[in-house]
Amino acid sequence: MEIKANDVTVKYMVGTPFEKVALHKINFTLRPSTYHVFIGKTGSGKSTFIQLLNGLLKPTEGSMLIGEKVVNRKTKMKQLYHLRKEIGMVFQFPEHQLFHDTVLEDVAFGPMNLGVGKVEAEKRAEESLSLVGISPSLYMRSPYELSGGQMRRVAIAGVLAMEPKVLVLDEPTAGLDPVGHIGMMELFNHWFKAKEGRSVILVTHNMEDAARYGEEIHVMYDGERKLVGTPSELFTKETKLNEYGISLPNTLSLLMELQRASGQALITDHFEIDDTVDEIVSFLRKDIENNA
Repeated sequence: MEIKANDVTVKYMVGTPFEKVALHKINFTLRPSTYHVFIGKTGSGKSTFIQLLNGLLKPTEGSMLIGEKVVNRKTKMKQLYHLRKEIGMVFQFPEHQLFHDTVLEDVAFGPMNLGVGKVEAEKRAEESLSLVGISPSLYMRSPYELSGGQMRRVAIAGVLAMEPKVLVLDEPTAGLDPVGHIGMMELFNHWFKAKEGRSVILVTHNMEDAARYGEEIHVMYDGERKLVGTPSELFTKETKLNEYGISLPNTLSLLMELQRASGQALITDHFEIDDTVDEIVSFLRKDIENNA
């Protein structure tokens, strides 16, 4: 699903002394079937932008084109209903949104709320729970009897059960330990690759995740999109990124520091830890051979 922002401005508390411009006349297109990542300092406009995608916010000025649906300030909230079928939102700590008596009921609620019959909704729920790694033995348990990690997976299953075309993730691994973080990010990546036509829009402060998963990275600053590119294109612009308060991924930063200190050329488009280790080992071997 293609998404376009056309001269979109979003203001909060309009007409008051506290009026604030969160987005300023942004114009860009998000290609379909792509893993998009939005990065930027707190207050740069990332989270405001993603709230436009399923009607949680409407533009103060300009318009959004989401698929074939035009959304502007005059759009009625009831006209945004279909967007919730196609845009799945996972916010920080989604487990706080659990409320049903059983895991299965909670996950099936979303599809049923969109008009899906109970049998089909429960089938979707079971498929989504399986995808996120929740055992059938837990389906009849209360969500509140689960561990924190399990609760988050159940909440995410509830979003996936609605079979969205676009999955929007706003810091979805907040509060997770490193193992849980990796597992959650791999879950989203598996969902993205499992079916043609799906897109992911990730908001994150984690540059390792941006580099590892992002196909197209968007840099937000002061309510505008300042840069866009692939990880290899974007993370070569260290000076420009510093200007916008963006740090390099730790793996790339290490390789670049080693390159500067040694004066020798290294391959600096490695973002995976294993690739970075291989490059450092290769560098050390050459250094030993040159000094033998």
